[in-house]
Amino acid sequence: MQFLTAFTLFQQALLLLAGLSFALPTPSVDLVVNDDKPTLQYNGDFGLPPVIDKRYDVLPIINYWRVRVGSHPLQWSGKLEGNVRDTVNSAHGSLTHKLNPGTLAQVLAPGVEWWFENVWVGGWMCEQPNMSGMGDACRTWSKGWVYNGQTAHAQIVTSNAYSHIGCAFAGGIWGCDLGQG
Repeated sequence: MQFLTAFTLFQQALLLLAGLSFALPTPSVDLVVNDDKPTLQYNGDFGLPPVIDKRYDVLPIINYWRVRVGSHPLQWSGKLEGNVRDTVNSAHGSLTHKLNPGTLAQVLAPGVEWWFENVWVGGWMCEQPNMSGMGDACRTWSKGWVYNGQTAHAQIVTSNAYSHIGCAFAGGIWGCDLGQG
């Protein structure tokens, strides 16, 4: 968790350097050993139970990479998260798009739940590896991905036409819906 806190502070610094203000929660998690039983202790009141919440799990990753290439940060939308959750659940492991009301764009890719950044960067952004700000990131992140000339996913996830995002994972598929408000 120390890495997550340091990474979050790094992201905040990059956003401030870009002239953008953006507040991220910085939860504190300590490993406590009582009677030889290790447990995690969550410190602070963040309005969240001690479970993964996609807003705080993936949104910092999304906004770090968007700002890095010159795009503005996005806000989380529970409605868009619900829309894309419906999409990935009803797809039963296939890459089948389903645009629900309020969704203006959608990206889907295979992945694992615990490694969203691999999908965001390697699967979608690295379709355009020469974007300003990417540096040589795609040399590593694109390993294992086949693009077949596609660039639309990268255009969608870096577009300033959207202000909100919601993401969900089910059946080996990550999906993100983008929209306005």
